[in-house]
Amino acid sequence: MLIVDDHRVLLDSLSAMLGDCKGLEVVGTATTVEEAVAAADACRPDVVLMDFRLRGGKGTVASAAIIARQPGVAVVFLSADDSESAMLAAFEAGAAAYMRKTDAMGTVEEVVLRAAADDLPMPRDLLARLLQHQRQRAPAVPGRPRPELAPRELDALRLLVRGLDDREAAGMLGLSEPAARDLVGAVVAKMGCRTRLAAILRAHELRLVDGVE
Repeated sequence: MLIVDDHRVLLDSLSAMLGDCKGLEVVGTATTVEEAVAAADACRPDVVLMDFRLRGGKGTVASAAIIARQPGVAVVFLSADDSESAMLAAFEAGAAAYMRKTDAMGTVEEVVLRAAADDLPMPRDLLARLLQHQRQRAPAVPGRPRPELAPRELDALRLLVRGLDDREAAGMLGLSEPAARDLVGAVVAKMGCRTRLAAILRAHELRLVDGVE
């Protein structure tokens, strides 16, 4: 895991805490956009824990650059900015999750581990906020090309929109957890998206399933 934050005390604290967590290894740290991209190139991390605001730039710039070079990396934002515009910008830059710096450190550990396993459900309240922000920023465009999804894939997409994780979706679909994860991954790819949240937002934009109210 690579940790990026321009506050050195917090950076050191996160490195020490997460470095002691079972299943996690901190392979590098950075404080600026340029350092983050260079460190990711050198360390090839599975997960990047990214601050939203960095010296001389934003974490979204670093996130987009890192993901362009390493499409398989999961970027988790940890920020003091709780605005919908910041969260949406992070997800549009390819983020897998967005957390507040006021969240408990144990929660950070859990989210990072789940991001590494590609099993991050979207909290319903956060999803509702993002969808509302998306509606205000740009109305739905039903005339855009719609992906061809089989009935089973639409079922998986509906569960994704509801915020279910792989275990919960597996139970609803009558599948094993790995099979449910593979099905969701196929749906995300068919949607032309890289992350689950991006697929949810695209589904809302195209009115493929009922949104979250």
